Amino acid sequence: MDITGKVAVVTGGGSGIGRAAGTLFAERGMKVVLADMQADLLEATVSELQGKGLVVIGVPTDVADFDAVKHLADVTFETHGNAHVVMNNAGTGGGASFDDADMGGWRRAVGVNIEGTIHGIFAFMPRMLANDEEGYITGTTSGSGSQGTMWSGPAYASTKTAVLSIMESLYGYLRARNSKLHAGVLSPPLTRSGMGSPMVEQMLRDGGVPAALAEPEELAQVIVENIGLDRFWLTPDHDQDERFFGGRLKENLDWGHEMVMKKAHAQLELTPPDPYLWSPLMPGMS
Repeated sequence: MDITGKVAVVTGGGSGIGRAAGTLFAERGMKVVLADMQADLLEATVSELQGKGLVVIGVPTDVADFDAVKHLADVTFETHGNAHVVMNNAGTGGGASFDDADMGGWRRAVGVNIEGTIHGIFAFMPRMLANDEEGYITGTTSGSGSQGTMWSGPAYASTKTAVLSIMESLYGYLRARNSKLHAGVLSPPLTRSGMGSPMVEQMLRDGGVPAALAEPEELAQVIVENIGLDRFWLTPDHDQDERFFGGRLKENLDWGHEMVMKKAHAQLELTPPDPYLWSPLMPGMS
């Protein structure tokens, strides 16, 4: 897929991975629509990118609100006439666990991570299909649910597992239609953002997870390259690790592959999930 001159929509675009991806899309010649529920971050990002001469607009959006996402789609199509890359990137950690029966954190995780992804699909896909041009719809999962299970964050892990299943299903749906639209899923390494920091990196390492903090600008290069290659899995491979991250993700990539295999073996052999359950070493845990 040649993205030059095309239109990209990125949720969670005010900071972190979304900001970096949106920036690189614009630098590669795309017209970019950034969405974020934090209006101040969004405004600052859009202002900075417009100041560089890039074609970028911002639409404050809470992806958990379907009407807000439909408004985002309306603005996109009214402004640019189409969308070619829709990156459903916005996410939340949820903050919910089994220690507290307050459902607020669970509902927020479901609303943003699961429903936000579905809202992005339904708000954009029908019009993208009607325009009958090549396009790409992505979702963002996490190793917390796709590579083993981070048992200490059940709301986050379970909703991110659901995102993977949604995108696999969307891939099958589009394949059955012989559609020009494609589906892809990103499972990012730990990346500097609102949920990724040196402190989180250390907690993961203390818990036995060989994490290495990635920069969003590095990951953006992988995302753009993999969309161009029409890959379903937008996650860095070992070759991209060498080229974009200097090889520092190798240990974590190998560990992720091991967790996937352990999860598959447990299902095939009907054994308990112990081998693929993992957690950061949080304060108070031993």
